[in-house]
Amino acid sequence: MLKILRITLREVALPLRRAFITSASSIARRRLVLIEVRLEGGVRVWGECVALEAPTYTPETVDGAWQILERWIAPQVLGREFPGPTQVHHHLSSVLRGHPMARAAVEMACWAGTAEILGKPLAALLGGSRRQVETGVALGLQGGLDALAERARQAKGDGYRRIRLKIGPDQDIAVV
Repeated sequence: MLKILRITLREVALPLRRAFITSASSIARRRLVLIEVRLEGGVRVWGECVALEAPTYTPETVDGAWQILERWIAPQVLGREFPGPTQVHHHLSSVLRGHPMARAAVEMACWAGTAEILGKPLAALLGGSRRQVETGVALGLQGGLDALAERARQAKGDGYRRIRLKIGPDQDIAVV
């Protein structure tokens, strides 16, 4: 059983090593909403809302997610008992339309809490079996095709096997 006793919202702004540039925006720092969730039994876990600062990728934003978490989601889950994280998801989906990133922050924390309560790795609860997971990298616009190619070579040299490229209009064929 999961009983959420407290949710604390925290905003962080992480400076990026390089600005991430797309056709819609340029991001030099990444604002995030982190949530600290305290469960009955003294378990303390975290979730992350991955919404961006501006609605340039999805309609959800950091500021909007903060409001939804504070005014709508927290009151729906505080003090309630849920059999598990799946039931938290179903409950939030039934009372709130949209805002998947804000809802996911609470759900992530509930999954982490369940793993801690059961003493199992989170990956095992989610059905994972690998001991290592490959990561990829997304490269924003670089100010020219040569610079983009150089960054892709650097990423490959750093061990990335999947590289996602952000390109501007009319550049797709030349880049690929």
